[in-house]
Amino acid sequence: MKIMVVNGRQILNLGQQFYNQEYKLANGFMRNGHTVIQFHDRDVARLSARFRFRSSRWGRPQANRRLVEQVLSFAPDLIVSFHDVMIEPSTYAELRDRLPKAKFTQISVDTLFWSSNTAHLQSKSDVVDATFVTTAGAGLKRF
Repeated sequence: MKIMVVNGRQILNLGQQFYNQEYKLANGFMRNGHTVIQFHDRDVARLSARFRFRSSRWGRPQANRRLVEQVLSFAPDLIVSFHDVMIEPSTYAELRDRLPKAKFTQISVDTLFWSSNTAHLQSKSDVVDATFVTTAGAGLKRF
């Protein structure tokens, strides 16, 4: 199976966040024989912005366009997103139309009492096949 993991950033961290769940999951996929590539949405946005590393906000449209290009080139069977704040729901909707057999998931390991986290999850809930969260309890009732 070909899997793409879309997640935050790596370049600015200089590998210091090697322990994050997205890297562990990608490693687990690879150890189980899957082909995995990663797309770091915030890094791509920052590098695409006019004044690199100053603001990822200005590179957001380019990050979305480059994700579409990479997905269409790689044609993954599964796209797993972690905290992909630069990627618009409309980008995933476009990819769903262009790759109808691909499955889309989002994963959050942040608590659900942060309104920004729940807003992010809800914004993409219509364009993913599954949402996985590590928070239990009353916070799940919204979903």
